[in-house]
Amino acid sequence: MHTLRRDSISSSKGTCLRLVLAVLVLAMLPLGAAAQSAAAPDRVELRLGMQAFTQFTSAVRVDSASRGIGTQLRLETDVALDERTRVARADLVYHFNARHHVVLASYDIERTGTRDVSRQIRFGEQTFDFGTSVSASFDEEVVKLAYGYNVLLRPRATLGPSFGLHVMRFEVGLAVSALSRSYEARTTAPLPVVGVRGHYRIGDRWAISGALDLFDVEVGDVKGVFRDVILTFEHDTFDRIGFGFGFNLNSLDVSSGDDDFRGIIDLSFRSAMVYVKGGFGTRTSR
Repeated sequence: MHTLRRDSISSSKGTCLRLVLAVLVLAMLPLGAAAQSAAAPDRVELRLGMQAFTQFTSAVRVDSASRGIGTQLRLETDVALDERTRVARADLVYHFNARHHVVLASYDIERTGTRDVSRQIRFGEQTFDFGTSVSASFDEEVVKLAYGYNVLLRPRATLGPSFGLHVMRFEVGLAVSALSRSYEARTTAPLPVVGVRGHYRIGDRWAISGALDLFDVEVGDVKGVFRDVILTFEHDTFDRIGFGFGFNLNSLDVSSGDDDFRGIIDLSFRSAMVYVKGGFGTRTSR
């Protein structure tokens, strides 16, 4: 875990620096007439769409308080867990004013797989022998809540830090249907994150937004490193109605020792996002 943690932190810092520098450079460009007259953000912004996951890397180890350390599983190969899936996603932004805002996002990833295991697997309190046909499930529910403050406030660009919680509920299970034998482990990880968010308007209708959230602390029985990067492009097709698309990179390396879940979760994914967006309420003033 230590090597992965150092690599993740180094990569996260580099991504963060590039995002900040990009928005700062864009913000310093000469202001055009369209940019100078750009409308202030809506009080409420809602985005509803789909998130398509194209590449998962997932490793899980479920330990036992009585039997000790379990077997670490590479879920995509050991139990043939789905490597591609699509889920619904919702994002809500509330602007108190031009500088202060909160962001709420939610999505739920469910994956399943079945395979004859090629080795003996110790999974919590259960043991699955070589050659056994095992059905696996992995469910990750994500709710993100963050407060952002725009330190940089220009007619066509904003940039500032954010602070919040990235709450993830994990549930992983293995089952042998022929023997009616199964075992599930679950945990909820409320990870406090810090990050940076930037927005840049390109002309009258197009805009680009970026966000980075980081975590690398210990909270109770849960500790680890986390990174979430989002980059989107949006088009204001009509007044207060438009569409957007982008990508999301996410990685997590966490260990837990609580009663509900003992072990490690090491996962990452890449995904593409597409959505429609709408604005509501009185527009905030600058």
